[in-house]
Amino acid sequence: MVLRKTSVYRGCMHRCKWLPLPVVVVLMLVLATGSLAATTTVYVGGPDADGPAGHTFAEAHVTIYVGDSISFTMAANAGAAPHLVQFNPANPAVIANCWGPGGNSMVGRAPALSACERQFTVAGDYPYACNWHDSGVGGENMHGIIHVVARAAADAAAPPAALAFTAAGLATNGGRGGVGVSLTASGAGWVTGTITSKVKQKPKVQRIKRFRVAAGTQTVKIKVATGAPPKGAATIKLMLMTDDGRMANLAIAVK
Repeated sequence: MVLRKTSVYRGCMHRCKWLPLPVVVVLMLVLATGSLAATTTVYVGGPDADGPAGHTFAEAHVTIYVGDSISFTMAANAGAAPHLVQFNPANPAVIANCWGPGGNSMVGRAPALSACERQFTVAGDYPYACNWHDSGVGGENMHGIIHVVARAAADAAAPPAALAFTAAGLATNGGRGGVGVSLTASGAGWVTGTITSKVKQKPKVQRIKRFRVAAGTQTVKIKVATGAPPKGAATIKLMLMTDDGRMANLAIAVK
């Protein structure tokens, strides 16, 4: 219902349209919190919406705000295996488990897609697992954690420190043993990249084998994924992705 009211403003009488009460309440919530509650999808039985089947949650570890919801959704290619979502009774607040028909699967099996949505109103960590596939045998560790944080606390959190990723001087070509270089990183993570050289005056780009670096300074051997490493001058381009989600790029000349 839309209410109308006659009012006087700056000496001018006019008809003012009032918004319906539910709309006013929503607008007040948006102004007070900065945004509406959100719903995040966690796929069950596959790495994403339509990826290959697997005994996994994706993403298994999710951070949301107080008041947000999680939709546990069966992946399109989850296969015939039943899955459920069972929460730890020691969670900060009681969250109902996601049980399906017959009490032994989440909400049916693919391709009968279905979902189970749960809202989290208390901050804290909420471990959960599929009891059918969290035995730890054969790599079946089907579990995760929902991290629920207060919006004010999350907004006030300090941004992560800038990522330092440097090399000491030129890289040395060691033939099939790889290209040696001293790297310094301020965070641990995985490094990918390419080596570009010239063969008969034409650029040749080779993908390097992914390798891991620790926080600090270390000497590494960079190897190409296929073929033999380049001879002579070349340029290495590296990208570091740290375990906490930061990224840095680095270019190194090979002598």
